[in-house]
Parts: sequence; structure tokens; C-alpha cells
Amino acid sequence: MSWFGMRASSRGHGRTYMAGGDISFSGTHHHRHEHHRDEGPFQAFFVGAGPGRILIAAGMLIAAAGFTGWASIIFGERSGSSFLGATLPSGVPVGVVYFLGFGLGGVLVAVGSSMAKAALHGGSRIAHYVITAVLLGGSAGGLNLALAGAPLSTLTPSFGPRDAGPVEVVSTSERTGRSGGLIMTVTGIENAGGTGRVHLRVTNNSGESLTLQAALFQLSDAEGRTYAGDHFGSDWEADIGDGATHTGVIRLAKRVVPGAGPMRAEFTTVFGMSVRSIKVTKIPA
Repeated sequence: MSWFGMRASSRGHGRTYMAGGDISFSGTHHHRHEHHRDEGPFQAFFVGAGPGRILIAAGMLIAAAGFTGWASIIFGERSGSSFLGATLPSGVPVGVVYFLGFGLGGVLVAVGSSMAKAALHGGSRIAHYVITAVLLGGSAGGLNLALAGAPLSTLTPSFGPRDAGPVEVVSTSERTGRSGGLIMTVTGIENAGGTGRVHLRVTNNSGESLTLQAALFQLSDAEGRTYAGDHFGSDWEADIGDGATHTGVIRLAKRVVPGAGPMRAEFTTVFGMSVRSIKVTKIPA
């Protein structure tokens, strides 16, 4: 018989003696109890065996990253106009990526736990390897589509303002560039705290709506340094309708080195049929 994971059995033997009206029994009786406990996912990390434990650790890290990303949307500077946070260049909200990352981490922990226990008991792990390969391959492809050319650092959570501090002017000279019917003017470059900022004015006379994502902006100097745009921290409206003029600020991932001009500012990719990219060159610094 069994109760809640405990199995018990009993057996015995003996002899019965009858003498007159009296009956007596002599013998032995044996009891055996077996206790079985199924290890949970996190216990399997310590008591399991094989590469499943590595998969458990990786799943926990990915889940923690997804949770941290959500926390940055709620408490940090990643918050955008919706509860899902700002939008990636592909149009996918960053909160969706964080949520799927958290879920992927949980699934990897479960698969790793099963794999670690199978290795401990000598079971087959082929199915685990196949599932892991499908999960990781599909996730990598989906992440690449969501980023749409933006660097992976675009997903880095941030909890506090990085541009606090005195302003250091790098350039106040206006320079303009054109590509088709799109006109972009750099009106100033400066540093504040640990980041650089580029002030832009863009006019769209292309005959169609265009999209210029801050994550696809780049500033470069004469000494070979490049400064990537911060998609989340920038004060920038990506969608520009035909005939519209937008002004905004692209925040950079790091400070701009003063005196390293001339500089070049560019959107390496513009989403539209008539314009593919735009740049402004010979910016004094």
C-alpha cells in the first residue's frame, strides 16, 4: 500500500500450536517502507547530473533578465507611452521581448531539470537535446527579427537617468544633409553626465511617410570612434509623415569626445520606399 509517495509492504511466517483448548502462535513479521521524493527543477540543479544543470542555470539567467527588463519598464527610464514600454525598430514593444524571455527561461529550467534527472538515472536525453535546439534556434531567430538591425544592447534595462549633470558643448554649428526628399539638420552636439546628445531637425518632402529609428542612428568622429543612438532614452518621434518637420534629441550610449571633428551623423537605415539612409557630414567639433 502507499500513502503520499510512501510505499509500505509487510510479510511474515509462523506456526500455530494447539494443546487442549489453548492456541498459541509463534513466528516473525517483517515490515519494509520505501520513501520516494521527486526532485523539483531547482533541486535537480544540485542532485542531477550532466549538461541539464547548465541548461537550468542558463534558464534562470534568461528568466532573471526578462524579469529585470519588466522592472525597468515599471520603475526605470524604459517606460514609454504604453504599459509594454517603448517600441523596437521592428514595431515590437520591448515588454513583449522581456515577457517572452522570462517564459523561455522557465521552459529551459524545466527541460534542464528533466535532462539532469534522466542523466542521473541513466535515461535517454535525445529528446531533451532536440527540444533545446528548437527552443534556442527559434528564440534567436525571433530576437533577430524583433531587433530589426538594432544592436542587442538596445534591450539593456536601465533604472535611472544617465544624462544628469552639467552640459558640455561639443558643437553648435548647424550642418544639413539630404537624401531624396528627406532633409536632416544637426543643430548641436553636447554631453550631459555619461552620455552624448545630438539635436536634430528633420523635414520629410519625399511624398511618403518615413521611419527613422533612434536605435539606427550613429555619430562618428574623425578618429574612428562611433556613438550609437539610445532607442529608449532619446526624445525622438520615429514616424515622420509626408510634409512634416520634426525636431528632437538623440541620446547616445556614451559621451562624445570633444575636439575630434569633423563628425558625421547618420541614420544607417531609413524605413521607406524612396529613402534608404541619410547622413550629415563635416560637422565641426
